[in-house]
Amino acid sequence: MGTCISVFSDINNKNDKNVDKKNEDSNNKIVKVEEVFVKQDSNNEIVKVEEVFVKQDEISNKFCVGAGCYWGTEKFYRKVFKSKDRWGNVVDGKVGFMGPKDAKVNPTYKEVCSGETGHVEVFYLEYEGGEFVYEELCKFLFRFTDPTTLNRSGNDIGTQYASVIYCYDKKQMEIAKKVIFEVQDMLNKGLITCWENREIVTEIKEATIFYPAHDEHQLYLEKNPKGYCNHKLNRLEL
Repeated sequence: MGTCISVFSDINNKNDKNVDKKNEDSNNKIVKVEEVFVKQDSNNEIVKVEEVFVKQDEISNKFCVGAGCYWGTEKFYRKVFKSKDRWGNVVDGKVGFMGPKDAKVNPTYKEVCSGETGHVEVFYLEYEGGEFVYEELCKFLFRFTDPTTLNRSGNDIGTQYASVIYCYDKKQMEIAKKVIFEVQDMLNKGLITCWENREIVTEIKEATIFYPAHDEHQLYLEKNPKGYCNHKLNRLEL
């Protein structure tokens, strides 16, 4: 495989501001977003699940991505998006799991690794910077992974290592689709030569409940600099 060098064309954000009237508050223009999160007590027990509401003209400040082993995913996102001097700022983030709506509640790492729960290892973060930063977050997925290998990231094989962008609202979904379309177009034109196959298999899904992994796995490569990581930054300019 060749070296990943290319130039990514700018994407113009043309977001559809139409909303489903049944979910719109005519006075405050607040739209219900299919977004849930889990609060846990000290015993790691679920104590509350909430629905979140955001203003119609805002994009969620939450980002969640599956890109293979979550240790490396966290490492590179934190490294690149740690400064407001670049695009924005990662306000907070955790590694953990996200799966289908009917998946097992609060799965363990061992259960997820079995591949039987349907969960994916993910890095969940909250960010500042709006649509522009969200688009950069989506693009960055392709800077350290091969998105053409189904349910595999390097030596890590299994559905838990799937390449997935989980979206919290329609605007996020539009941007994620646009980014993948543009990267696939580059691949079709032979501008990217370092990936194994010729078709991107990264999925775009609605975000569901995020379950944080146990404390030992948070900031793992920061605490263990020589720990396992099969991710590597390429030279793509996205």
